[in-house]
Amino acid sequence: MSKLCSALLFGLVGIPVLAASAQESIAEQGLQDRLAQVRHCVVAVARIDAGGGVARILSTHGTAFLIGNRGFALTANHVIAGKSKPLAALTLAKASGWTWSNILASESHPAEDVAILKLDPGSCKSGFQLGNSVQMASSRYRIFGYPSDATRFEAASGEFPDLVYTEGYIRRRYSASLSPLLGSSSPGGGSRVAGTSFFELSQIAGTGTSGGPVFDLAEPMAVIGIYSAEKHTPRLIATGDTSITQLTSVSYAVRGDAFRDWKPAMLGGKTVLEESRNTR
Repeated sequence: MSKLCSALLFGLVGIPVLAASAQESIAEQGLQDRLAQVRHCVVAVARIDAGGGVARILSTHGTAFLIGNRGFALTANHVIAGKSKPLAALTLAKASGWTWSNILASESHPAEDVAILKLDPGSCKSGFQLGNSVQMASSRYRIFGYPSDATRFEAASGEFPDLVYTEGYIRRRYSASLSPLLGSSSPGGGSRVAGTSFFELSQIAGTGTSGGPVFDLAEPMAVIGIYSAEKHTPRLIATGDTSITQLTSVSYAVRGDAFRDWKPAMLGGKTVLEESRNTR
């Protein structure tokens, strides 16, 4: 083959390779941009000691996420119900540990395990919007949150955990109380979880992720639910002369259709769906 033919062939083969590489680079950058926004707008709900301008975690209670551009956030109601005040919303800074916003006020949904929080002015603007599509069994989701084991690790070692990611699929839509399923001893379970509008999810995200956003996997910034509770069912399996206990675990999220039309008093007549669309 002549050098000219070799050069032409190399050029023809190389062009799509370079184009594919460029597309991957653009896609990767877009993913990194979205992750940066998620890190700033998904927060840990905690009691802190902010003496000396450094946030020391006293206790963690769950996760919340910002909506709109006025410093409002959504969480699960059981994350804040009955907790000692004051509470703060913690955000992980890149190099300097936790930054925080004080939680100034809260309001509970009248029926579901949902609450809205008002944070300090200047809290970051959120790119998350509540979705208005319908998700059924087999729809895929992803969750970001701060499970308790991650924040305990931070308190013990001085390290600063990143958000924890979970991905799975919706097993079914569940339209009844969770109390008979979970029992009062389950974390986030029993009478602490109000409501009758849930997704049953294939994966658990960990205690402390309660209140975190459940995203539509196909629409990376569309929130379809709020993580709420977990169920662990033990089953005894005989193996010869011994037996082992196997746990089957599923989790639950409040469905977005149960709270997106809610009009908390603190929003001045707007629904949470409308507030979530104020992103400018």
